[in-house]
Amino acid sequence: MPLGEGIVQAAAALDGTTWVGDMAVVVITDGAPNCGTDIQAVYAQADAWLQQGIKTHVIGLPGAGEAAALLQELAVRGGTDTFIEPTDPAALEAGLREIASETITGGINSCEIPVDPPADDPDKVFMVVTEDGKDQSVARDLSDEASWSIAPEGDLIRLEGLLCDDARNGRFEQVRFGCVDAPPLPPDGPE
Repeated sequence: MPLGEGIVQAAAALDGTTWVGDMAVVVITDGAPNCGTDIQAVYAQADAWLQQGIKTHVIGLPGAGEAAALLQELAVRGGTDTFIEPTDPAALEAGLREIASETITGGINSCEIPVDPPADDPDKVFMVVTEDGKDQSVARDLSDEASWSIAPEGDLIRLEGLLCDDARNGRFEQVRFGCVDAPPLPPDGPE
């Protein structure tokens, strides 16, 4: 998909969201924009996202070197200072993991997470974390020092103890709630 069209679609998705917490945009490209992309409009969107607290991360895959100056400018305008140039799949994975970790570490600044709209049946809500690329479900009473709960009204989730600490410190690449089938986090809880 051309860069300009991708930015327009990302903007539409973010404008229609009811998500809470920090968000980020990740642009992955293999070269210079084409298909009539208005680069000034792309820069303006990155500027607008940054004003809303949404950073734009830029990844230039092999072949994107010809667009290095443009990608660098997009990263700067997006508040991330420099674009990422992975040389192999492992470097790409590491870059994406770093983006996720930075966003989550910056995004979970409270262990009380509003749920909007509220869950219809709070008893059916599950917590799933992604750690080292693997999804794991988290029991509500994970251990004596780590737990989570949801208000009876279904409108607020509370992370408690070590689970809260680990989420705030960026241990998990992703934290989400809903109906997801995943293996359990070990019962000894977060480290």
